[in-house]
Amino acid sequence: MPILLYNALLFITLALFSPLWLTWLATVPKMRAGFWEKLGFYPEDLKAKLQSQPASKRIWLHAVSVGEFNAAKPLINQLRQEGYALVLSTTTATGNQVARNSYPDLPILYFPFDLFMIVPKALKLIRPDLIVIMETEIWPNLLYFAKRSQIPVMMVNGRLSQRSFKFYVYFKDFFGWVFSNYHLMLMQSERDVRRIRELGAPLEKVLMGGNIKFDMPALQDETQAQQLQQLFGFEKDAPIVVFASTHKGEEEICLEMLTQLQQTIPRIKAVLAPRHPERAEAVSDLLRSRNIVFAKRSQLSLESPARADHTLILLDTVGELNAVFQIGAVACIGGSFIPWGGHNPLEPINARIPVVFGPYMDNFKAISQQVTEANAGYQAQTAEEATKWMIRLLKDPALYEQMVECGQVLMARNRGVTGRWIEHIHQAVGNPGT
Repeated sequence: MPILLYNALLFITLALFSPLWLTWLATVPKMRAGFWEKLGFYPEDLKAKLQSQPASKRIWLHAVSVGEFNAAKPLINQLRQEGYALVLSTTTATGNQVARNSYPDLPILYFPFDLFMIVPKALKLIRPDLIVIMETEIWPNLLYFAKRSQIPVMMVNGRLSQRSFKFYVYFKDFFGWVFSNYHLMLMQSERDVRRIRELGAPLEKVLMGGNIKFDMPALQDETQAQQLQQLFGFEKDAPIVVFASTHKGEEEICLEMLTQLQQTIPRIKAVLAPRHPERAEAVSDLLRSRNIVFAKRSQLSLESPARADHTLILLDTVGELNAVFQIGAVACIGGSFIPWGGHNPLEPINARIPVVFGPYMDNFKAISQQVTEANAGYQAQTAEEATKWMIRLLKDPALYEQMVECGQVLMARNRGVTGRWIEHIHQAVGNPGT
């Protein structure tokens, strides 16, 4: 039986690499985040919140980290409006923090380790009528025990990169069995539909559902953005370049780009936002070594804002990047100038600023193609090319406004995914009003 083979291999792997896991737990703080919850030991306040919820029409929605969670907000908000009882889970500490800040009244937990002695405890605690998993998170034990308990599991915003597909195809029989345990898989694009069907997913369980990242609200509250403008101390007419979601080895590239930008646009300022805020100290050391005058966002307040001579703000907080986009002039997407796979370019587009990204956008291949084809953003092959394009945008108001408007057209044309997903959820578990 596939599930027995999976568990046997899983435990052999855990045993062989136990020294490595233990070392990571001891030395890397983020590896310990939510550790006991992931093992199935849940705090009393979580149990109390679950007990206070209605016992029926309960949906467990899982989003791995900040990006997936933010993308899921339109769905979460719509489900709440319709009266569903919601339980949220994340894998990462930053995702958990953002979830708690966004929905303090909801039960929020860390996703359990996919072990056969832990998953049933989570299901017994939550007692969901439906499990909704954002993107392609594949957990065989969860799928097996949920199906055995007659709990449908729905994958939404699913995607399958070429690299993942090439790996999965070697284990096609196993993944065909795994996918058969889903109630429904709503994929981002027709290409994703085709790939997952080629791996053995039942045809009737796979549909093209669109990408919920297009469903961000068109209008955003400007209060937080205005506060950040004050905190950063930048002149209101100074253009701000936002280097968003950068990774190790990429900050150096961004600083070179900033140097080139300053030679042409001397008044330009920058916000540097590492993808993982825990890297802030290492990035700070890099900035000091380059003699860059900067301030950490976490150390700023309305009583003590950044000085006017600061060139750069290091965004070492969680949950403020979208507000930063609102005061930015142009965004440069991290993870795309090194072989990481890029990040979501739609957030700055939604904030009405042009976006530039590098050649490595494999994780957002479909979106990046849509963005470039719509002239809503620019994909550069090198950092130098990206810098030249940003300079061109900032010096050509007509080109700038054209790219902004193309971005708004792209967003408007692709909105409506949430409503289609809700219809499938109604079919799976019914409507709370019925």
